Amino acid sequence: MNRHIILFACLFMNAVALFAIDLPLGTSTAELGLKTLADVGENFGKGLPLGPAALRFVGDNLWVSDSLNKRLVEYDQDGKLLQYLAVASESHLYLEDFVRMSNGCFWLCDIDNAALLKIDVHGLIIRRFTTIGEKQLAWPIRIELLPSGNLLVLDLTLGELIEFTEDGSLVRADAVSGRSFLVEKDSVSYVVEKDNELYLAVRKLADNTVKLSQIPVGDVLDLELLAKTSSGECVVGYKAISNDVRAQMPYQLMRFTPDSDKPFATMQVGFPEAFLTRPLISKELGQDFLIRLAPAASGSGKVLRLSPVDLNFSLERSGG
Repeated sequence: MNRHIILFACLFMNAVALFAIDLPLGTSTAELGLKTLADVGENFGKGLPLGPAALRFVGDNLWVSDSLNKRLVEYDQDGKLLQYLAVASESHLYLEDFVRMSNGCFWLCDIDNAALLKIDVHGLIIRRFTTIGEKQLAWPIRIELLPSGNLLVLDLTLGELIEFTEDGSLVRADAVSGRSFLVEKDSVSYVVEKDNELYLAVRKLADNTVKLSQIPVGDVLDLELLAKTSSGECVVGYKAISNDVRAQMPYQLMRFTPDSDKPFATMQVGFPEAFLTRPLISKELGQDFLIRLAPAASGSGKVLRLSPVDLNFSLERSGG
């Protein structure tokens, strides 16, 4: 076996041992994160995160969106429950993503009502937007805070990455493909489609110039930008389309260097039930690469924190 593959396997197992957090999760008659009538039953999901759609480390603690119970749950690094933060609303909500502000308030993506909510430290809704400028929100699924204090929301139906101020004023909107983006100190990175090819787009925050670099992939589904390493390499994840229609589409990771002749590397992830939910970015903004393992039949989930060295993999197939 290739010594690089062995090295990566060792690094990965070390990451599991050092940074794994086991979480008790509610289960349903469908996969976690999918709503059914049973999900909203009186005795369903009591005390357990049900349908966790997003994860985020704040310092060393992990916050989980308990989507069907309309609350956020905080755990420490050992998986011990610290607090619930329930959204004070009688209406049905489904929390797809969230970001925490420096004052302890949260912005939430509510996909049931195609709205953005801001809640205070007690869970009271203090702002609610269904439009940004003249744009009617349709499926806001990802939200991040920019260094300027503005916010970015990715609307999957609109296919746009929308920058706005806290009072709801539209700053700009960019076409985007997929459901992921990365915020760094001086730039925003996301994926765009052009002439049936996928490109990495990097927008400089200083002057809003956008640079495109082609991503070396063929026919894939659900490509997400997952990470950037300190050496400037990018990691994307996607489902590889198989010629066998009966086969499950494997989930692949690929590492490549934009605008470089350096060979790229890919590997098939060994756990097809995994959701890679929060990108890895610069140290100042959070260096965690989050993987959620949540099989439908399981009553628990595991969150792994992988550091940048664990992404320097040399994989089974490579090309250039």
